[in-house]
Amino acid sequence: MDSVDMGFVRGVITALTMAVYAGIFWWAYRRPNRKRFEADALLPFQEDDDAQGGNGR
Repeated sequence: MDSVDMGFVRGVITALTMAVYAGIFWWAYRRPNRKRFEADALLPFQEDDDAQGGNGR
């Protein structure tokens, strides 16, 4: 068998990387995930009850 050309290997890796990126993009922007991500985006702005009167532990 002939050895596989490095250009071919790099092309396959590039295609797989693009497919994974497109899959993550599709998953993140699906309508069912929108409410969850909007709620998660507000988490840093919510105040904790323990932070107001806690004892520092």
